[in-house]
Amino acid sequence: MKRRKGVSDISKESRVDPRVTRTRELLVDTVIHLLQNAGTDSRTLSISEITAAARLSRPTFYQHYSGPEELIAEAVQRRLQMRVEQGMTEESPGEDVPSTLLDLLRELNRHRWMYGRIIRGDGQFGQGRQAVVDHTAAYFSRLSHEPETRLFLAGGLLAVLTPWMQSREQAPETEVVAVADRLWTLIRRTTATPGQ
Repeated sequence: MKRRKGVSDISKESRVDPRVTRTRELLVDTVIHLLQNAGTDSRTLSISEITAAARLSRPTFYQHYSGPEELIAEAVQRRLQMRVEQGMTEESPGEDVPSTLLDLLRELNRHRWMYGRIIRGDGQFGQGRQAVVDHTAAYFSRLSHEPETRLFLAGGLLAVLTPWMQSREQAPETEVVAVADRLWTLIRRTTATPGQ
């Protein structure tokens, strides 16, 4: 006689194996390290480089990701989520550009090639575009309680950043600050209550 599944059986099935979580985190941390600290170019990053640095086999890599672009896209999404979460703990923004917005633009500028592909929705990176919108909208929850306004701000931010991110060359710091200032002015105008 077949036993019916109980609540505890169902919850066990829905749990993610901690080994899977650890392996994925190791691969994400490894690719971030290679791109940031080792000076590896994301355009030429190979599975062999990633697996050697992570001390994992190629089959293990392929159990989790279809290729380097998918892994890089996940790593970028996590970095953006981390930036947004840091921004949500920052004090309420005033007239000056919040440091988290400036830090976000510096991050985008530092890794323009990757972020530009996500913002434009290219290839495997295209799956990250909606995640960028969602993370950015979460950041704007401090400025508006209306979900439509937050999504409008997130979409507007991407619309302004898309042409700026066309070049793969890093922009000078003065340009990054100027873009942050323009964006912050637009954000404040959009979220200002009438009569302010």
